[in-house]
Amino acid sequence: MVVSKNIDLEETLINHIQRLNLTKICVSLSGGLDSIVLLHILHQIAREQIYLRAIHFNHNLTDDSHSWAQFCKKICDQLKVNLDTYSLKINLHEQNSNFPCRIVNLILTFKFLIILRSNCEF
Repeated sequence: MVVSKNIDLEETLINHIQRLNLTKICVSLSGGLDSIVLLHILHQIAREQIYLRAIHFNHNLTDDSHSWAQFCKKICDQLKVNLDTYSLKINLHEQNSNFPCRIVNLILTFKFLIILRSNCEF
């Protein structure tokens, strides 16, 4: 038997933000549904109390990757959210060819976020 629980994402985020006393939030924005919804909800929550910005990694792995970066910029411009875009050059021949591009994207994005976080201030 599957039990489903209705979770209010906005309420959950507000509780975590308050508990952690966050004043700055950076959203990793892929352009996909999940990150766009998260950005919109955080934008509603943030108002003037929280500095909200977004970051987009263009992995340049597909022909339409540039259009995803443009889409993210358009959304951030509409919301008046600062966006940092990083264009990464990845040689897939050096990666394990058994990994789908999506997994390579995630691994490299997390590696880059760790490097970025350790080398600069928010």
